[in-house]
Amino acid sequence: MIIVGVGVGPGMLTQEGIEAIRSAPAVYGSGRALEIARPYITTDKVEALRDFKNLHLLPEKAVILSTGDPMFSGLGKFAGENDIVIPGISSFQVTCARLHQDLAAVSFITAHGRKDPEKAEREFLSDIERGKNIFLLPDDAFGAKEVCALLKERSIPADVYSVEELGYPEERIDKGNPDRPPEHISDLYSLFIVLKQKEWWHFQKSAVFSCFFRTRNDRTGSTLNSRSDSRPVLRKMSFVILFWLKSVFKLL
Repeated sequence: MIIVGVGVGPGMLTQEGIEAIRSAPAVYGSGRALEIARPYITTDKVEALRDFKNLHLLPEKAVILSTGDPMFSGLGKFAGENDIVIPGISSFQVTCARLHQDLAAVSFITAHGRKDPEKAEREFLSDIERGKNIFLLPDDAFGAKEVCALLKERSIPADVYSVEELGYPEERIDKGNPDRPPEHISDLYSLFIVLKQKEWWHFQKSAVFSCFFRTRNDRTGSTLNSRSDSRPVLRKMSFVILFWLKSVFKLL
């Protein structure tokens, strides 16, 4: 089978994808994916799919449409060794373009459909602590309110964007912050968290000094091993130094 990424919205199909769809003897996909590809479908064998677990049972030369990019939380995960995957423009790419953010400087986390949203929360906090901006596919259990609550609890300065209906006339981007979570109307939305670098630097610097003096005070009258005592401080300082170096190289 051939899995084709149709892009996140209308007009985002690649030429390779269009050619594969035009020559396909049969086309399958979700209702939204079929609607995006409709102008290029020439076969009468078109079927909307609801269950994607049995894609391997479809005809060998069938084209299966995947919204966005198949390898970005898409149907590419069902591809076999001999199947073909044609990339598409993902929501991640479009969001970075809209907000003028470097793809290479952003971490991607998905909470959508996970049985353990706590793991997504741990990944989120780990990346934030390393000074990374984050693109997040949210879930009911871990969305804008939960993200902003985590940032607010830790006094982390950031802009939080809700992006929805990318590529459609209803496209909407709402900018919020830890005190005011961004609003979204559609269920088809993502979150983009951009750290305020200068303020984040001061926050991390304060955290290092706080951690240092707390550890130093804890040592007074304590028999704890000094090596294990210093680990939290060294870890925190390493994050700050790495973030500082990243900021310096950006300016060069």
